[in-house]
Amino acid sequence: MFLNLPAIILEHLEDFECTNTPKVFQEDVPEFLHSNKSLNYEELNEARWDYLMGEAIFAFNSLNSDKQINSEEASRIAYGTNMFGKYFQSFWTE
Repeated sequence: MFLNLPAIILEHLEDFECTNTPKVFQEDVPEFLHSNKSLNYEELNEARWDYLMGEAIFAFNSLNSDKQINSEEASRIAYGTNMFGKYFQSFWTE
């Protein structure tokens, strides 16, 4: 079952369209997404959400691959799957 789960999650993440972006906490994203004077709050939060979605897609794509994973990729996979878990309920919140 585990071998199929990353493929199933990846397919749905790639097709997911968010109607209401959930609040993404500053501590969950890199420093360059902590603040941005050219973006209002909603735009900054959307950028944070897009970043997290990209990292989750990277993680599940990597887990779905037969490719050898290096330590840097392993860190990104851990981060992406952790954020997917943390924000999991946000996929059904409107």
